[in-house]
Amino acid sequence: YSMKRILLFLACLLVVGTGALWAQSGQQVSGVVTENGAPLAGVSVSVKGTTVAVLTDGEGRYTITVPENATLVFSFVGMLTQEIEVGARTVINVELIVEAKRLEDVVVVGYGSARKISSVVGSVAYVNSEKLSEKPVANITDALQGRVAGLMVLSSSGEPSSLSSMQLHGMGSLNASNTPLYIVDGFPVSGDALRSLNANDFESINVLKDASATSIYGSRAANGVVYITTKRGKSGEATITARAQYGVSTLADGGKSFERVMSAKELLDLQYEFGVNNMTQADYDSLLNSGTDTKWYKYFFKDNAPTFETDVTLQGGNEDKYRYYLSSTYFNQDGLTTHSSYERYTFRANLEAKPKNWLKIGLNTNGSYAEYETDGYAYVAGNTSYSVSLLSYYLPPYYSPYDKDGNEKEYFDEVGVYNIKHLQNMQIRSTNDMSIVGNVFAEIKPFKGFTARSQFGLEFIDRKYSFHRLTSKAPWENNGSATETFYRYPTLTVTNTLEYKFNIANDHEFSVLAGHEGIKYSGSAFGMTTSGHTDDRLLLLPAGPTKGEPTHAISEYSYLSFFGTLDYNYKEKYFLALSLRTDGSSRFGKDRKWGNFYSAGLMWKAKNEEFLKDFDVLSNLTFKTSLGTTGNSSGWDNVNYAHLATVGTSRYDGSTVWGLSTSGNPELGWETQRLFTIGVAAEFLERFKVEVEYYNRATLDMIMDVPVPYTTGWSDITSNIGSITNNGIDVTLGLAFVKTEDWLVEFNATFNYNADKVTELFYGFEEWPMPSYLLNYRVGSRIEFYAPVYAGVNPANGKQLWKMPGTDEVTETYDEEALYQNTGKPYIPPFSGGFELAASWKNIYASAFFSWAGEKYLVNNDRYFYENQEFFKSGDNQLATMKNMWRQPGDITDIPKFGETAHFDTRMLENASFMRLKNLTIGYNFPTKLLDKTRFFSAAKVYFTARNLFTWTNYTGPDPEIDSNLTYAAFPNTRQFVCGINFSF
Repeated sequence: YSMKRILLFLACLLVVGTGALWAQSGQQVSGVVTENGAPLAGVSVSVKGTTVAVLTDGEGRYTITVPENATLVFSFVGMLTQEIEVGARTVINVELIVEAKRLEDVVVVGYGSARKISSVVGSVAYVNSEKLSEKPVANITDALQGRVAGLMVLSSSGEPSSLSSMQLHGMGSLNASNTPLYIVDGFPVSGDALRSLNANDFESINVLKDASATSIYGSRAANGVVYITTKRGKSGEATITARAQYGVSTLADGGKSFERVMSAKELLDLQYEFGVNNMTQADYDSLLNSGTDTKWYKYFFKDNAPTFETDVTLQGGNEDKYRYYLSSTYFNQDGLTTHSSYERYTFRANLEAKPKNWLKIGLNTNGSYAEYETDGYAYVAGNTSYSVSLLSYYLPPYYSPYDKDGNEKEYFDEVGVYNIKHLQNMQIRSTNDMSIVGNVFAEIKPFKGFTARSQFGLEFIDRKYSFHRLTSKAPWENNGSATETFYRYPTLTVTNTLEYKFNIANDHEFSVLAGHEGIKYSGSAFGMTTSGHTDDRLLLLPAGPTKGEPTHAISEYSYLSFFGTLDYNYKEKYFLALSLRTDGSSRFGKDRKWGNFYSAGLMWKAKNEEFLKDFDVLSNLTFKTSLGTTGNSSGWDNVNYAHLATVGTSRYDGSTVWGLSTSGNPELGWETQRLFTIGVAAEFLERFKVEVEYYNRATLDMIMDVPVPYTTGWSDITSNIGSITNNGIDVTLGLAFVKTEDWLVEFNATFNYNADKVTELFYGFEEWPMPSYLLNYRVGSRIEFYAPVYAGVNPANGKQLWKMPGTDEVTETYDEEALYQNTGKPYIPPFSGGFELAASWKNIYASAFFSWAGEKYLVNNDRYFYENQEFFKSGDNQLATMKNMWRQPGDITDIPKFGETAHFDTRMLENASFMRLKNLTIGYNFPTKLLDKTRFFSAAKVYFTARNLFTWTNYTGPDPEIDSNLTYAAFPNTRQFVCGINFSF
């Protein structure tokens, strides 16, 4: 006891003596440490190279005595550490900046508890909430475009209710699904469910790319996994955040593609020259002198369609007892046409409670109700149909949509078609969705390191589609109709896991997990149509005297899975991750229901080695590699029952008759993918980051519709046959040009190159042409467009020329069987990526994000109608290129002489590569010091966002981003301008 007193006394003398020494030989420095102008308490202020340090007080103030030529180090959890040379100064005030990478440190990428992203062996791309918010669309997947190397995201439509398509590392299947598996808060959901979610509720999105990250999801992870984590309440005083944004939408290309058609004078000149519709001089003069030059796209498409969104969140909690996050959102966006809109109400509740130290229970749920309309086509008698896009090209500009009294015409007598606005007003179609996406869980931790978790998830979508054809006006006078169709899609998921984390001798860390999962889906639909309605006010089904046949369908499937993982690391240097999963699916034959999937991954954090620890230039150096398998069990025709031979009923002579419906295949089984990945990640001076990954992805036992002789009674049978490979490279870059107290300027980029190759087809075939799809599968080659190759116009006679397959010869004779050939143009774009330049100065921030795709090709089917002699002869407007029509021998042009017939060939196959300024954002965060004076607001910001602001492309259609082999009368993408404001209090 006396010895303890002596040691304590000596320690006190040492401290006092040291302090006296500093006081005699040093200088005193004081100041205030702040964040966004607000005092920051608890900041460590230390003298570099010594143990001398103090903490800032409640007002952010500090005082410290330093020697000559000292450097002060200011550090705080979650903030960038700053080092400042003292020199002769006695007052040093510091503004600390939030270190974004700390916010990304913990992620969830599979079953089990969260972990540091630096300890995840698998290839995981992380996108935080800042990149997902402030986007003026209901389509949450749109925010991922270009942000994840290897993930191609394309928005094929400007409809407010549309979703983007996604492909990770190319096309992994020729017939089955290529869509990633979506996980929300730990349970799988459909792409349809994403429409009901509010992106501002997302904490992060993690894209799982390699086998080590995806194989734990086994049966449905062949195309990667998109793991969405929603926000949780934070401990401390309750925080309320209110946000509102308003904006407008217009055509993404500003109408540039529709401006390619001829003006009134240009069209009249050409029609008069070739005597279209026997046009006389008097006809020409009358139409030209009318002064009418209608730009039809401006009539059909809105120029400023409004968008409005507002939401309110409440969050808070006590770290030891409970946490809560509640939000409510209203979103309303008008489309660019009369009947195109999306309106959604969303409510989210994420609740967690710890009634016992060893027990945690929780609820994560999202409920929404939405009403939406889509443009579609307007149908008239004779099965003729038009779209807004079609009529915007087709109608002659020397006619007006208004009569002499300024009223909109219901029927365009001059061309013999109804005004599509009138037709759409007479055909009211709408869809209502009510959805619940959520889960409840219980988590038990009976002893250190052990966690037992049970979770029940529900995705429930209840949809009603209504169509009413009014009867008060032509063309359906006294013959209205009503259709009501109801859909219900419930999916139940039960997941149970046991996880144990432990270490041996402090150097060996283990995490072992075992789990079970069951999924059951049971969808149903029924509908009814009646016709003969005679009053617009009486459109309920019973009001129609003619009753159609009712429709009714049920579709079900289920999965049963068992899985396990083992994670190990030694001294935070060497990491091993193993996983094994067994899946059973009701979609396959009784002897092929079960599939086994595995993965093994290794990671070496070389920077943690002794020989690199003192190499300050290198902040991080990590090597990864993995090998594993995943499965595919969705996406083909009759997906739930293709393995069964089924019968169906029909009506004959007033009686019910039975007949075979599908052939079935009891040998149908899993489509499997084998994925190998190797990569390296490095960081230099905490400023420059680079990640490079190479992958090789082989799809085996592909699920394909294999053709069979018609004598079997079928045209094809779904079977496991064929293979395809994708290999490529992902590159991710990040560079902080400037990183100071007031300034942050950084550049981020992603790049992917992907090469696909068909390696096996059915029956030993070397190729399988599909002229109706303009595609060809050929062993040893990538998937390419397949069509006659247009060789221009013969200058001697104005006739079209086509290249003969396999030769340098050309022909004037169009013969489909003789001319169809591989074009050398890839169906899947091999290049894609994005890049962002972001900057902030004090409280002002700005970012410009670009996405792009290279060697992307698209058949512009619209040109078949608007660069076509036959339609020109009928009086339709045409593209201005038609003025280059061949007229006399010696003319060099791509447009044949008057009277030639247009064909499907490579003249319509266009390079749709593009670069798009996807998002431009400018914002201002109000200083905390200013907000503190209000004694009400804790944070506030205003911002402006422009989406799809500029597009650079050589494609001549309305939008190059369409994800298809062919586009026809597509609903164009939108350009949006939005202003928003956020408040927290």
